[in-house]
Amino acid sequence: MLSWGMIVLLELVVVLTLALALMTALWRRQRQQLKMLQTATPSAPAMPVIAARGRPEPAQTALTHIETQISATRARHLLLTPDRDIVLDIAHETPLERQTLALRHAFLVAEREAVLAGRNGEVAWDVLVAKLGQIIQYYRQPEPSPLAAVADESAFEPFGPV
Repeated sequence: MLSWGMIVLLELVVVLTLALALMTALWRRQRQQLKMLQTATPSAPAMPVIAARGRPEPAQTALTHIETQISATRARHLLLTPDRDIVLDIAHETPLERQTLALRHAFLVAEREAVLAGRNGEVAWDVLVAKLGQIIQYYRQPEPSPLAAVADESAFEPFGPV
């Protein structure tokens, strides 16, 4: 017959074994997330181009900052375990935090393209207007209504509306 001390000791071993298994599972999950972030984020940001006066050129400094912010936004998006690319998370049905990250990403990419298209560190405003205009037009469109989809089903019936 087991004594009370043996029973308590046995229970303690079982609890510690379960705790160790749980901690191991959590540790593996953290390592997987870390690996995913390391592959999504460049190892080091590009060094800015140094002008003759010894200071970074404004366009290169801005581009370096924009690239860093794009990488940080993508990394945050990956932490949310999305089911699609950040570019596609701008859709109306996407959860708010992922949609916010997608919108920030789109703005940063538009800014990067406008800086790259400009001269002497200036922003090419026509490029910025074109890129941001696409985002504005998307949000001006009304959100698709589930009731509208049901109302339009009669148009797809083989013999016309009933």
